[in-house]
Amino acid sequence: MSPTFDTDVVIVGAGPVGLVIALNIARAGIKVTVLEQHPEVIQSPRAMAYGPAAVVELERAGIAADCRATGMDESDFHASLRWIQVDGTEVARIDRLVSKYPPVLCGQHKVAEIILRHMEKYPHAKVLWNHNVQAIEQDEESVTAVCQTPEGTKKITGKYLVGSDGARSTVRKLIGCTFDGFTYDKMVVATNVYYPFKEHGWTQAQFLIHPEHFALVRSSSLRLIVDWQMCSRWTVPLFLRRRCILVLRRSPRQTRL
Repeated sequence: MSPTFDTDVVIVGAGPVGLVIALNIARAGIKVTVLEQHPEVIQSPRAMAYGPAAVVELERAGIAADCRATGMDESDFHASLRWIQVDGTEVARIDRLVSKYPPVLCGQHKVAEIILRHMEKYPHAKVLWNHNVQAIEQDEESVTAVCQTPEGTKKITGKYLVGSDGARSTVRKLIGCTFDGFTYDKMVVATNVYYPFKEHGWTQAQFLIHPEHFALVRSSSLRLIVDWQMCSRWTVPLFLRRRCILVLRRSPRQTRL
């Protein structure tokens, strides 16, 4: 007996990777369903800069221009990357390398939202939110994702299944695929800090060199990435007094997280 298919391709994970795959599949006329355990696109700060290989894929998916319009201003197209000390002394600088396509800087959640808008053009593509994959069943002709939902257990069957559910991938664990490597002894935290960095001499992108208060600051998109030790007990006023920031004299009331 032939299996009944809900879709041709099941994709687990509605981050940019899963959604780019889904969009490309939909553009090819193939039926695709994305399963996401959360109720919406995750809004917490994540990746916002993309290497040349990723930019090629964004171009191929037809969303690169929208990402640039959303996440960049004119100065971002010519920005350099600096390494500075706590007192602001510049140690090194690298100008942006010339590549086939212009750069793309756009928050990961914004990229996902752009892709979802593009997917609306394809009725054979859909995203099912609040679908937490718990198990995978397969035979010679089909693969089924067993999902926990607010309405109970549901099964979504397709011809293929793609696991794009992040570093803690449930799909990877269910199929017994290892994720070899090592873990750093420090955690990294990403957050958006709304503050006029440029008024204090900060450029679009810089690494702050310090053994304890390392940070990567993207000042045009107001992204600050800091190590977990620095943020473990932070409040906004405390954060603004830390030596890792050179704009300490501004009132905390003028800063928003």
